[in-house]
Amino acid sequence: MKGKFLFLALLSMMFFGACTQEVVKVPNKLSINNANELGSVELSFSNEQESKTISISVEGDWKVYIPADAQAWLSVEPASGTAATKQDVTLTVTTKAQEVPEKGVEPESRSAKIAFICGGAEQKAYVDVFQEKYLAKMVRFLHKEVATTGTAKTVNVPVEVVYVDEWTATTTADWLTVTPDGLDNLKVQFAENTGNAKREATIHIASKAQPDNYNWDIKVTQHIKAVKADLLDVVFDQTGKATDVSPLANTVTLEDNADVVKMEQVEGVWAPKFPHAPGANPATVDGVRGGMYLVNYGSWMSKIDDGYTIQCTFIPAQAHNDKESKPFGGTGAGGFCISFGTQDAKTNEGDGAKVQRAGTIELVHNGNKDMKNENKWNFIVSSQKPVQDELYTATGVWDGTTLYIFVNGKLESTGGCPMLRHMTTTEKVLGIGANYTNAGANGAFGGHVLSARVWDAPITDVATVAATELSIYPNETRFIK
Repeated sequence: MKGKFLFLALLSMMFFGACTQEVVKVPNKLSINNANELGSVELSFSNEQESKTISISVEGDWKVYIPADAQAWLSVEPASGTAATKQDVTLTVTTKAQEVPEKGVEPESRSAKIAFICGGAEQKAYVDVFQEKYLAKMVRFLHKEVATTGTAKTVNVPVEVVYVDEWTATTTADWLTVTPDGLDNLKVQFAENTGNAKREATIHIASKAQPDNYNWDIKVTQHIKAVKADLLDVVFDQTGKATDVSPLANTVTLEDNADVVKMEQVEGVWAPKFPHAPGANPATVDGVRGGMYLVNYGSWMSKIDDGYTIQCTFIPAQAHNDKESKPFGGTGAGGFCISFGTQDAKTNEGDGAKVQRAGTIELVHNGNKDMKNENKWNFIVSSQKPVQDELYTATGVWDGTTLYIFVNGKLESTGGCPMLRHMTTTEKVLGIGANYTNAGANGAFGGHVLSARVWDAPITDVATVAATELSIYPNETRFIK
């Protein structure tokens, strides 16, 4: 009897042992395709919004679990499903872009572990997600262009940045040295420009971490060294006295028979205000002209036979009436001047070009293509019609073959002429406020004249004859993508 019970006990153990073995053997219902040896997958993402796909092999009900602290920036689609038989399912894992951290806050990468659950909690598989930290993707350079005169100097270009990683500045120009100075300044060192032409270069700005993705360029212009007027440079004082501060120290005379020229301070300098109607002929009384300054240039007129630069800064007191008005220069059957034109069509004698005078600022120059000593005119016409109370700097240039007119530093138009015929008046006189004639004056100007200058050389880099030492041009915020 005892043996019988022993036999039954052994039989029961064998039976139940066999049943236990069967219960713990669970079919493989979930796996991640292309998993590593631990059965998981690692996904790395950039700091931008980005999506990647993975594939799972699954049978039964399944769902995705994302930790609560990652749900704001991480998602998986689809997030759940049912497979009656084992099949492959493709899922899309998406990360949102890293946001710009507060200024002074160190950016951080982020990570999370995604779990795929099948059959309740029977089986799990994991995906490890990593997203890189925020890197520079927006920079506010307050300027996109830098222009300076030709002297050696260091210029600090302000930079308002949200860079939180390092950035670089490079250039191929051997006359520039560029150095990032902290996170909010770019130091640009200019070598002296000893040449006779302006030079241009590009500074390349880039994120040190991702230079191919985050970069842009700043345009740099260095003009030739500032050139002071060497033949005539007239300045005025509050008494109405005009002085030539050029090396020639020409005598500048005021003729004002009715005491009509008044001195006023404008733009930080004293300037005569001429009361004339545009184009009027100021009356001459007892040989004294009615309100203009005169400079005799006969002693140096041969210096400009091969080229010159003439410049006048002025403010018209009224809108131009389309009558020929000459704030500075000298034209009398020859010569040259800055003028406001009439309304008529002309043929330039220097190159035969047809021009339409339109009451705008222009350079008038006498000479012809045949090099003959004849009274022939050229009108180099700008698009700028004088507006009341607006400040203008008009620069006329002749380089021996080509005529140029610049207004406020901008080249407006050009024309050809191989010669200059000088005035045929008894005295070779440049007028300020009106045009000199033997008997009196014509072509009067109404308004302020702030300066009147003449250079021996043709200077087409007109920034070098401007009053401003450094010009930096504003730029809106630049987003780099």
